Amino acid sequence: MSLRNGAISITVAISAMLWAGQNGIRPRPTPDDYPAREKATGFTLAAAVLTPEQVKKRFATDLNRGYLVVEVAVYPDPGHEVAMAARDFLAHFGSATETERPLTPQVIAARLGKKDKTADPPSVPAKVQVYNTETIGYERGPYGRSGVYVGSGTTVAVGGPPPGAPPPSQPSGMDRTSIEFELDDAALPERKISEETAGYLYFEKPKGRISTLNLTYYGEQGQIHLKIPVTPVK
Repeated sequence: MSLRNGAISITVAISAMLWAGQNGIRPRPTPDDYPAREKATGFTLAAAVLTPEQVKKRFATDLNRGYLVVEVAVYPDPGHEVAMAARDFLAHFGSATETERPLTPQVIAARLGKKDKTADPPSVPAKVQVYNTETIGYERGPYGRSGVYVGSGTTVAVGGPPPGAPPPSQPSGMDRTSIEFELDDAALPERKISEETAGYLYFEKPKGRISTLNLTYYGEQGQIHLKIPVTPVK
């Protein structure tokens, strides 16, 4: 490896480590890499609606069950910073007039996540099995004595059903804490942004087919409108 290539690798590794300590995601190289973008005073705002396939690849949580994920990227001009928060965005779909705010990771986690295992009380066995046992055998005793003996006893078994019974059904999916952590970590950061940054906004998916999401940002610099195409679900 040449010295130059080694320096490039070190720079990339350091950049990746620094980014790993921030919320949000790495933005695409330029605003033109997004299907919708708009220049404003001091920054450029860009966005894209993830396809169902992209959602499957990027999230362990099954967000395709009723949600749309919007990737929003902020490109500040040199020397400028932009205050961002999810509450500053409103969306409406297609020709609908009703607007929606992004859903918080906590709300989605409460809807999709199973109850945290750590919050469950210790389980109490549902059944106590009692077995009566009889033992018959032949024994030799001292002084030449021998004979048949009969013994009886009781066995108590605590736990699951007897062998051959079907196993009890188990809840599936991620717990609430895991879902909330995953969604919050990738969400659009809520702070003043002075460098290129991106993150996700989560919206409830409307009923029926839609082709456009109209996203409006209400910030200190005024309103910014983005008309974002939506890939139909196949």
